[in-house]
This record gives sequence, structure tokens and C-alpha cells, in this order.
Amino acid sequence: TYQTMKTFIITALLCHLALSTPLTSSNILPRDIPAAKPVWQPPLGARFQIVLSRGLARTRRDVQAGNATILDLDLFDTPKAQIQQLQAQGKRVICYFSAGSSESWRSDYKQIKPTDMGEALRDWPAEKWLDIRSPDIFTLMQSRIKIAAEKGCDAIDPDNVDAFGDESRKGGGFATPLKQSDSVAFIRKLSAEAHQHGIAIGLKNADAILNQVSDVVEFAVNEQCATDSSGCSMYEKFVNRGKPVFHIEYAKYTSPDGKNVSISSEEGNSGRQKVSTVIKQMNLDNFVLWCDG
Repeated sequence: TYQTMKTFIITALLCHLALSTPLTSSNILPRDIPAAKPVWQPPLGARFQIVLSRGLARTRRDVQAGNATILDLDLFDTPKAQIQQLQAQGKRVICYFSAGSSESWRSDYKQIKPTDMGEALRDWPAEKWLDIRSPDIFTLMQSRIKIAAEKGCDAIDPDNVDAFGDESRKGGGFATPLKQSDSVAFIRKLSAEAHQHGIAIGLKNADAILNQVSDVVEFAVNEQCATDSSGCSMYEKFVNRGKPVFHIEYAKYTSPDGKNVSISSEEGNSGRQKVSTVIKQMNLDNFVLWCDG
């Protein structure tokens, strides 16, 4: 019939138009999805400060940035307003959280299944190694990275990703011990998630896997490489690629005036590697000495 033929022709024309229209992001994606901001690449030689002491963590109003241009602060305990205030002063903020250990005082601690927790860390009995192979653990870390994005963190410092080399040599105390390859896979997943939010990521310690993840991290954070027999030489190639190392040495003795600090006979090694070194106390409070004067 005429009506049937008319319907057929209109349908055919519509199909032709649909097939001839290229599928682009402008006509298949919602228009309200914001593009991720560019991922920040910290510069070499920047002066940094790290303050994680829980005694200072309630408001962060007393964090002393000093001449530091980069601050490493606790993700949970640092208010968004404090991060914004520091950024308004030209600072950059790295947000710390433990990605590889449970911390019994954290607000999301109860979301961790007992089966995803291994042995306690030797020096930190309130923390247990996490099974970083678990999808549930990665989901939890995705939530933390989202918090970092909502607070406006420039980068994240995920700690305790090196259970493969724990002191007991039990790979975190799991029936199937954690291996280096597990940490490599975990860091790569964390990096992809952070970069989706426009957030940089660093490798905390775990220098045994540095070469395997150096392409997906923007910086490294190291504790006490100057006390190793080889110094901080493992970071030489990393630094030569233009990626900074934020290096922390812990003072064995501090006089009331902040002088007479002795850390290691290998102290000079960090300077030769052009890493950014701070001398801190173990509680990571406001105290800081910079090795560049």
C-alpha cells in the first residue's frame, strides 16, 4: 500500500543517515563528563616536607610548610580547605595513605575482610599486610583515590606496597606469599586509576621493582637509602629520566636547637644522586632539616 511504501522509504532514509554519520565522542558520550586534568610531574630538586604525625592531623592548621614547595600530608586527616590553602600559596600537595597495610584507626577499616589481612608489620603492630591481589582491596583503594581527587590532591603516596620483602620473609604472612610481580601489578593498577583522575603517583620504597614501574610513576619516595651500603644509587637512572626522589632520613639524635644530627656515614651519597633529602624524626612531625641548607 502507499502508506506501507512511505514508511519503508522514511525508514530507509533514516538508516542511511545513521550509517553515514560518524560515531564521535561528541555524539555518543554524555556532554557532562569532565576531562581529567593533566597529571602533574614534580620537578627535580624541589624542596619538600612530610608531616604525618597524628598529633598534628586533626586540623592541619599548624603544618609548617616553610620554604618547601611540595608537602606530603595524610589523605584522611588533612581537610580539603587546608589543601586548597596550601595550593593557593603555590604549594603542591601529595596525599599519603597506606595501600598495602590495614590501619585500625582509619574510617574505612571495617570494610577490610579478615581474609584479606596477613601478619602485623614488625614495627607497627596496629597495621597488618593487605592481600593486594584481592579485588576487594583494589576497590577500597579506588575509593581512597576518589577521596584524593575530591580533596584536590596533586598526587598520592601509597605506602607499604613491598610486602614481598617484609622482615619475616613470608610475603605478608599469606598462605600464598605476595611476590614482586604482585606489587608490580598493583602499582600499575593504582597508577591507571590515579591518572584517570588527573593525579600523579609515587613509588614508596620498594626499590626492587623500581625499574618495572618507573614508566607509570611520576616520582619516588624513599626512606633511609643513604644508610644502605650502596647509598641511593638505585635511583640514578630514575632521576636521569627527570623524575624526582623525595628522600627521608631519620635523625638518631637531635639537640634542642635542632643541630648535631647524625644519620649515617653514607650521608653524602644522597647528594650525589641529586635527590631531595629531608632529615626527620620518626613521628614525622613538623621538625625538618633540609640538606641543601
